[in-house]
Amino acid sequence: MEMFFKVVTSDKKVSGKAAWIHPGGVLAAVIDATRLENSADFISELTCQWDGHDQLSAVAAVAIAETSASQGTEKLRLTVFQREPGHIVVQSLGASNVIRLDRSATLVPQTSRLNLNASEYFLASATGFGAEFKGIGAQTLENSRSEDDLAALGKRVSGCDDWAMLAFPFESTLSYVNSNWTYNPFAGSQEERDHEKRGLSRVADCLFRDPTFDGFKIVGGQYFQGVHSSNMADGILVSPWGLFVLELKDHWGQITLPENSQNTKMSRVRGNRVEPLDGKNPIAQLMGLLRSNFQRFDWGTPLQKAARAYGVVVFTNPNVNVHSIDYESKTRPLPRDLGDVIVCTPESMAAAIKAKMQRFVPQQPNSGPHQSTLGSKLANVTGRPLPNVLPSIISQKEIEKIVMHLTRSLPVGVSTTALRQHGRFTYRPIALESESNSFYKVYLGNVQGKDRMVWIKEYPLTSMDRGDGLESEIDRLRRELTASQDLPVSQHIQRALDAWDEPGSLFVALDHIAGEKLDDWLRNTNPSREQRLRLLLDIAKTLSILAKEEVVHRALTPSNLRVDEKGEHIIINFELCKLQSSATIAQNARALLDTHYQSPEVLVAGRQVSPSADVYSFGKLACFVLSADASLPYASPAEQQKKMAKAGFWASVSTHCGFDPDEENSMSSILAFDPSRRPVGSKLVEVVEKWR
Repeated sequence: MEMFFKVVTSDKKVSGKAAWIHPGGVLAAVIDATRLENSADFISELTCQWDGHDQLSAVAAVAIAETSASQGTEKLRLTVFQREPGHIVVQSLGASNVIRLDRSATLVPQTSRLNLNASEYFLASATGFGAEFKGIGAQTLENSRSEDDLAALGKRVSGCDDWAMLAFPFESTLSYVNSNWTYNPFAGSQEERDHEKRGLSRVADCLFRDPTFDGFKIVGGQYFQGVHSSNMADGILVSPWGLFVLELKDHWGQITLPENSQNTKMSRVRGNRVEPLDGKNPIAQLMGLLRSNFQRFDWGTPLQKAARAYGVVVFTNPNVNVHSIDYESKTRPLPRDLGDVIVCTPESMAAAIKAKMQRFVPQQPNSGPHQSTLGSKLANVTGRPLPNVLPSIISQKEIEKIVMHLTRSLPVGVSTTALRQHGRFTYRPIALESESNSFYKVYLGNVQGKDRMVWIKEYPLTSMDRGDGLESEIDRLRRELTASQDLPVSQHIQRALDAWDEPGSLFVALDHIAGEKLDDWLRNTNPSREQRLRLLLDIAKTLSILAKEEVVHRALTPSNLRVDEKGEHIIINFELCKLQSSATIAQNARALLDTHYQSPEVLVAGRQVSPSADVYSFGKLACFVLSADASLPYASPAEQQKKMAKAGFWASVSTHCGFDPDEENSMSSILAFDPSRRPVGSKLVEVVEKWR
């Protein structure tokens, strides 16, 4: 799930102020109930009611709040935000407190609608803002990447110690990958400078608006640099309409571009002066790159000639006005088709490519293997091909082959399984399928000179995080090493030993794990109840270590708990852990979260996560370990929400775990929806010690 809304609150343990996000991710609210009696309990009950409605609107949320507050409605301040395409619907009880962040911060007047702009963000507060908010802007929020940074920002602008806020749209503060896109189109490592990533994002955004480009990918330009040229492209568009080498220009103002002179540079008109711009003529530069590399370039699959011979110069700055000067010295508007090269803006790019390539499209839309993915789907639904959805020059299968070939990490002719070395670690890049997934690959390695095995994890880098260079993306991915440095050495916690980056990838070396996955251990060993209870007590003690250091594993599952032949456990795979000092996990990483074991707040992107989230996961693991048939009493928090409404639910959970239903076992607290009710740290250990 994408993270559109982000909750940011003070560290006060009991408060009548809160920020909340619906499990569906499209609805959020800030609440001030401090003037109500038992305000914390009121907020807990209200948000639990909201969570229980699958399709909740802003209007309905306010109505539920008014009913819950009853006679205290005038004491309740509440603003609900509902995300719609291109805007936010706003419903309030009392005055709303929202500031808009762009170059500076401005208070938003009371409104029922907030329009979304790519360069703007919003902060909504339960109680208002102090005078300090005037000193911040969009860049301030973009620079506040970690939980510590966000907490400091919230305290700064709130003007008090007890506050609760929402930041939105939040995912875009971290990355140039737009959360509204249907998939991430960037493959391999991209450009590292911020303005280039911003330009690539604008190009992708415009292409997503044209259904005939369905399935396109943008590969990093460094994969096209050849031995016959020192020039490097800014990207390679692999699309149903063909292959296009991209040259991006971030110039602003009125630009003059000579079309037919290799030696004449571009210039900018500033008042009465004409200033030459640094660098070569981009048309000549791109043509030179195509001539030197294109004809002999290996794309990884046979292609028709029409798909292999074009480049695109894209002026990506929204504040640019380009005057293209032709061979007759006449000014021509963009886009321009100059044979091997198209000159355009992101907005005109799709139409310019289609106009150029349409003559190569087969005349029978449904007869060939190159029917576009989206086109064939829509044609099947409507019974006839749509006029704007044309057959593709490159099929989706060919797109995938080309992307895979271009982003390979080794040059052609070098064995992909050859022994590699980094420092004292050696390994062969042969993925362990049982340990690898869509987020990373795991290889088996050794410590040189020692009889000791290690795991080597490889994370692909896209470099599409905001900020120059790869530092922010690497920081988000190397959290395993950071967690190892924060935690005391324990035989029950997998250690990260080192981390390094190479072109296109981050690598992390970790302890090798030899034990069985928890579910395999239960099946193969069939341990006694006493052994199972001892194992759970040991796990609770390990979670107490994590809680003391404010490290949240966030992904406790049977796969991430290994048990050896002595019945000793070890918690592994901290790549999704929550650290106060690190930015939130990437959107593609959240796809790994398991709804069977993760807490409600973990599964709702943007909610605050604390060590109590691991307590909830522990409760689900306890149900699994103690059950007679290695099963769960319910599949997900959503199912739990529905079943809790029925009498006898917690008694049935106790019976499922082999407890006497009349005996206190605290399962209702461990698996509580409200994180503040769960026993954390030593309190969890005390609870589990009493289990029989």
